[in-house]
Amino acid sequence: MESKSNKSVEKQSKLNPVPNSKPFPKGVSGNPNGRPKGLRNRSTIVREWLEANYKKVNPITGQTETLQIQDHLVISLIGKALKGDVPAFKELMDSGHGKIIDGLDVTSKGESITSGEKLSPEDRRMLIDKLRSEMGSNNG
Repeated sequence: MESKSNKSVEKQSKLNPVPNSKPFPKGVSGNPNGRPKGLRNRSTIVREWLEANYKKVNPITGQTETLQIQDHLVISLIGKALKGDVPAFKELMDSGHGKIIDGLDVTSKGESITSGEKLSPEDRRMLIDKLRSEMGSNNG
């Protein structure tokens, strides 16, 4: 009985008899006709389905409503969040307000510290000395 790996090697050698070479000669396409004209891509298809109308019971109000599928999905997500589903709440917050970007605000006694590129060598030295003295006084 042949092993699975031997079959894949045999299949590969039939497709491309020379190992580590391209399967088609230079200037010859593997898809000579290209993508068919008018073929919709996946994002277009998904968007069209999400915009389609759908009749369903709203889990928040209990009323049957005809809305776009995307509206029903958001309402369902809100219903989950109201029941304590933290990932649903996070997804709603990220969608409605944007994802939180972690950042570090570096200040010194309420004063902003400018970036190192904008400091002269003398100012940079003074800043480093100041930071070292502050860090030294906090550790001891």
